[in-house]
Amino acid sequence: MIVESRDWVVMMKKAKRKLTFHILGLLMCLHGCVEYDEDPPAEETPSVPTVAATDVPGTESTNESEEPAESQPETPVENQGEDTADTGETEASEAVEETEVEDEPPETPVEEDCDQPGPIDVCRVCSDDGQITAPASDLACPEIDCGDVDGVEQIEDEFGWACATLESDQPANACAGIDECVSDEDYCDSRTSQVQFRVFRHGCLEMVECGVDVQASTTPKSVDSPCVVTTENRIERMRLRVTNTTQTVELSGIELGQVHSDGQVEFPQFAIASVLADEVDVEGLLQANTNVELTQDSLLEISFSSPVPVSLLKTDLNVAAPSSITVEVQSTDGTWMEWETTNLSAGQGSTLFMPRGVCDESAECITQSQFDCSGIADTFNLGPVCEESTDPNNSFCEFFVPDNGQERSCDDVCEAAGLTCLSVQGDRDNDCRPKNTKDCDDRMNDFICRCGP
Repeated sequence: MIVESRDWVVMMKKAKRKLTFHILGLLMCLHGCVEYDEDPPAEETPSVPTVAATDVPGTESTNESEEPAESQPETPVENQGEDTADTGETEASEAVEETEVEDEPPETPVEEDCDQPGPIDVCRVCSDDGQITAPASDLACPEIDCGDVDGVEQIEDEFGWACATLESDQPANACAGIDECVSDEDYCDSRTSQVQFRVFRHGCLEMVECGVDVQASTTPKSVDSPCVVTTENRIERMRLRVTNTTQTVELSGIELGQVHSDGQVEFPQFAIASVLADEVDVEGLLQANTNVELTQDSLLEISFSSPVPVSLLKTDLNVAAPSSITVEVQSTDGTWMEWETTNLSAGQGSTLFMPRGVCDESAECITQSQFDCSGIADTFNLGPVCEESTDPNNSFCEFFVPDNGQERSCDDVCEAAGLTCLSVQGDRDNDCRPKNTKDCDDRMNDFICRCGP
């Protein structure tokens, strides 16, 4: 029984060893394509140790030898780890290579040469040197549709409305490249507006809509609607006065512009002689790099080097409390005229000052009479009205001031009516015939007094 058991063990060991060599050969073939014979190479027969009888319970010792059990070659654990690591590194390297390939810009396809110069297909032509190129435009490109009517649009800004044509630097059938027409979106977005007709917001007309011929349909504003008088008259000085305020009014910039009769607004560079705020130089206001704080009755005055056609003052204000600001201009004959008085609520923002008027029946903006000369004469017991003017640039009332038993000046008379003394003359015989020139603060019993805004 002992011999048979040993023979069986030996036979199994040989079979196991033979199978091991086949596996090793297969693995090596996978790595290096090395082929092995079916039988393993001959090995020296190792010495067989003697098995003592005591090794088998219930048996006697024997001198017969048996072959030692050979351990099956196994792949070390550390080698398996290395194989796994190598595999991971390989996969990571492949992933990096794929990423690098994806990041590379696509190669521009090289166009094939052509033989016959001329059009080939949409946005594809054969040049004289045999190269396929894209023309600037191609009539075969589909029609552009920007969704508006005849390329006309109505635009709006702080000064009014306008009808503008939409124009593009490229033709509507332009090519974007070989075999590619310019898209509707690219073409429509590239257009610029060219104003053809404008309606002044502060005039006496309102925009209804723009027509195909770029003219606008308008409707007149109602009579006596507030408006801005567009004038080309030149002025020599301009002043801004703060009234009816309990806090400061801060100015952080001034722009001087011109409003034309057609409502067009521009901001040319006028020659400025000085900009004074309470007699302090603040010319930096024109470059918006100086802030000026004005209080009750503060005066900001701008003098020009020569008469200029200013008809718009735009300023950035920070008003701490409700206030009033009056803007006046002096014409070339020395007469001061009030543009407007604006009541401001507390807050911050831009404000426009322009010569104000009212709309008449013909949709023209005319100067609104800021005072009733006859009414003033009756209210303050003055004599007859000698002369009056409603000229937008030279409005005034001239009265004969009779003797009322006490001396007074033309300043007193005009200020009582909320106006300003413009000139004073002595009378010849208690009437409107002037005799000599006086000053506004001269106190007399009777005289001729001219008051204006």
